Amino acid sequence: MSTRPSEEVCGIVDQRDGYECLVCGGMRADGWSGESRHHRLMRSHSFPRLHSPENMMRVCGSGTTGCHGRIHAHPGMAYRLGWLVHEWVEDPSEVPCKTCRHGWVFLEKDGTMRPLTKPELDEWLLATGLKWRREDIGPHVGDMCSVTLGTGFRDFGKLTGVKEDSSGVVVVTLDHTQPWRLEDNATINFNNLQGEHHER
Repeated sequence: MSTRPSEEVCGIVDQRDGYECLVCGGMRADGWSGESRHHRLMRSHSFPRLHSPENMMRVCGSGTTGCHGRIHAHPGMAYRLGWLVHEWVEDPSEVPCKTCRHGWVFLEKDGTMRPLTKPELDEWLLATGLKWRREDIGPHVGDMCSVTLGTGFRDFGKLTGVKEDSSGVVVVTLDHTQPWRLEDNATINFNNLQGEHHER
């Protein structure tokens, strides 16, 4: 397998991405630092379509500078935003990608992009934890709530802490004890819980 994408594939990716960085919208004419094409499923995880349009996106900078550098410096957030794809994913075209100008899209195998439908977006945001925002949950500190994890486990109690981890996932604490990460389809609910008791 070639270590670099072909000129044809690079041209397809550049045209699809509007000759700008998909992350920040910067263009080469704006003085951005180089033409960089980022592999969402990284080169170290070789697979047959490594250098295909659905696995590549145009970004500014290099692997250590600009948005390209930001992706590699913050992999947790990059995986959740679709800028990186986990090695166990067989088809990167099934992993949506957040873009600066087009919102959430699927990068298709034919070199086009398709916006997510609302149900597709809702499913992705819930699965990755991007549905939850610290500023939305923070005002509820002191309120009774329930947290349901993707495994089905449920916890009830008073919300005593809200923070974000290094990858941007919201972590809540009930009754100053166990912290719960709101990802992998976890939900939090504040309605009608005054009479509930803990399930541990």
